[in-house]
Parts: sequence; C-alpha cells; structure tokens
Amino acid sequence: MRGRRMDPADDLPAVGQRPEGPGERRALSAALLALVLAVAGLVSACTPVGEQASGEAGAAPPVGSTIAPGPPTTAPPPTTTAPPSMSVSFEPPPNATGVRPDSPIIVLARHGELTSMSVVSPSGPVEGNYADGAFSPGRALEFGQTYTVTATARPWSGEPVTVRSVFSTLTPVAEITADIYPTDGEVVGIGMPVIVTFSSAVPAGARPGVTALFTVAAAPAVEGAWRWVDDTTMHWRPRTYWPAGTTVTVTGHLTGHAVGDEWFLASPTQTYAIGPAHRITIDAAAHQMVAYENEQPIRTMPISTGKDAYPTASGVDLIMEKHSSFEMDSSSVGIGGSEAYLVTVADAQRLTYSGTFLHAAPWNTQLGQANTSHGCVNASEADAAWMMEFTLIGDPVEISNTGEQVSWGNGWGDWNLPFEEWASTETP
Repeated sequence: MRGRRMDPADDLPAVGQRPEGPGERRALSAALLALVLAVAGLVSACTPVGEQASGEAGAAPPVGSTIAPGPPTTAPPPTTTAPPSMSVSFEPPPNATGVRPDSPIIVLARHGELTSMSVVSPSGPVEGNYADGAFSPGRALEFGQTYTVTATARPWSGEPVTVRSVFSTLTPVAEITADIYPTDGEVVGIGMPVIVTFSSAVPAGARPGVTALFTVAAAPAVEGAWRWVDDTTMHWRPRTYWPAGTTVTVTGHLTGHAVGDEWFLASPTQTYAIGPAHRITIDAAAHQMVAYENEQPIRTMPISTGKDAYPTASGVDLIMEKHSSFEMDSSSVGIGGSEAYLVTVADAQRLTYSGTFLHAAPWNTQLGQANTSHGCVNASEADAAWMMEFTLIGDPVEISNTGEQVSWGNGWGDWNLPFEEWASTETP
C-alpha cells in the first residue's frame, strides 16, 4: 500500500526531548480535553446568562423579571371648608332718613349673585333701569317720601333669598327754579338761542352737572351747544341759523336735583317753532337796510346809524324786544349836556342791552345820506312800521362798516362767536 512520503524531520524529537510513543500522544490529548471542559464548567457556574455579578454597579434584573413594588402609601383625606355666608348691603342704608332724591340706590351681594331688584313708593313701583346692583330711576325720586327696596340674591351655595330695606327722602327748605325761553307756542326767528335763566347763581363747579340735565330736541335735528353767559344764565345755539319751520322742545330734567342747598322742585319744558327765514342787513357806509326772506331781498330802506362820537357797533344782533311806543332817555346811557334827549319813539325794536334800537325817527332828515344818531338805527315812520310787522323775536340783524365791534355778551350776541369757540367752554 502506497503511503504519504514522510519528511525525515517529522519524526525527529526536539533537542533535549525524548521521542514520544503512540500511547503518550493519546494521554496528552485526553489531558487537554479535560482541561478545556473544566474551564467551561467554571465559567458556567459563576454568572447566569445575561446577569452580572451581584454587587456590581449598574446591575440589571434578570431577563423577564419584575421589580417588586414598595410598601403601599395612603393619601391624606381632602380638607373640606364650608362656603362663606352671603351678605346683602344697601345704599342708602336701611331706615335712612333725609336722603337726597338724587342719591344712588345700590344693592350689593357679597359671596352671592343679585338676581332682581325693585323700588316702590307709596304711590306705586318706581320705573327705572337696573344694572350691576344699581338702580337708575326713570324720574327723580319725590321729596318727603318713603321708599322700599326689594332685592333677591342667590348665594354661591344654597337657595335664593329675598331681602328688603326702607329709606325716606328729605323735605327741602330752599328752592331754585329755571325758566326756559322761548315759551310754549311761540314762533321765533332763525337766530333765536335757547335761554335758560336760574333764580339763583349756579357756581362754576356745578354748571356742567346742571347743563347735563337739559335736552334740546329739534325736528329736523341740528347740531348745537350750551354756553354759560353768566352765573344765572346759559344759552344753547345751533352751529348755523335754524332751518325755517323747525320745531324745538327744551326740557330741564331737574326735579330732585340740587345746587348747593337749593333744590329744583319742577322740571320745566317748552315747545316752540322757528318761523320764516328772515335776515336784515344794515350797511352803515351805504346808509341802507335790506330785509331778506329765504335769502331773497324783499325791501331796501334808507337809514342813519350812529355818528362818529356815538357809533353803532358792527356785528350780529338779534331782535330782542318789540315796542309800538318806547321812551328814550339819554341819561340811561350816559349821554348828557347838549347831547341830552328825552323822547318817545314809535315802532322800536331792541338790538342790545346797552340801548341800541331800530326805530322810527321822523325828525332825521338825513336818512340814506349820513350817520347822525346817538347809536340807534333811524328809519322812516313807514319803514319802521313795516319792519315791526315783518320781524320776529330772534331775527338776525347783521350790521357792518361802523367804527366798533359789538361785544358778544351785549344782548343776544351769540352769533358773534365762531361755533368752535362757542362750544369750547361753558363760561365766558
């Protein structure tokens, strides 16, 4: 049998080693196998698969194991607090006496909700508006009356409750009144302001509140504003002359309100009309007066105005008074000496407080030629009589080309102020 050729060196022992026989080789192989198995068994006994040695940092539980829960904990029982009790307060307070009729009526529910409120007098329920615990009467409360306030409130927890309070209003000892002009049924000119005159002085600090109590209702509606002329008088004028045919109603909602210790006991109201659109122009340089209706000239008249020493003032005057006969005394306007006069004139119409009139002057022979009067506007008897028939109280008279300007407070001179200035402040 042919076998592998042996290299002679294969069977040579290492230096210093004796040659091995077949039995020795088998014994060596068995010893090596036993050693390997022993090492494998040692590793398997130390750490299970997937587990680190006990006590090592970051040790993890065996695969598929669970972490046992800690000891059970018990939460403390919830704290329960009873809701606060509801309280209801009144203003005026219960059983109050001498209450001002313009005092607010207020009911407040603390820790609850106010659901209804009413006010009743001996004569019946008081009409008004209720909002946020405050009651605004539709009309002023009466003097010397007892009022009952009834309110229903719902607490945050519980059933609604109804509570009542009683108070009485004062009895006034002093009165202040207000008069409105023009009056009911009058027909006035397109320049006529609303004039309100009070029986007592109204302090500056009280004027805005008093003004707010008045309403001016016009049909058609117009823009306008109030202005105080002095401490007892205020005017309302539109931005431009009234439209002809306008109906005006002025009301002062005053009852139950006071100025200091004086009380308004009445609420005046007046309704009147604006007449045809009349306007009169007077040109002192031309010595001429023209009457217009609806902006159409319908009569031109010669006149004479004040001479240089007593000039007629330029500006917009209004017809304030109409007299078929009027006595003129120069001493009332500070004119004396050789210029003094005392004369009764016909068909006199007042234009200013200081004494400027439009009137008949049959003695004046220079009408239409020169200005020779003491400040009045002189006209012929025929023209003065015609003007008396034509004009209305409140018709504007526009005077130009004289030596001075009229003060806006000298008469009803409201139109001598631009509207923005008129409306910008309540006092001159």
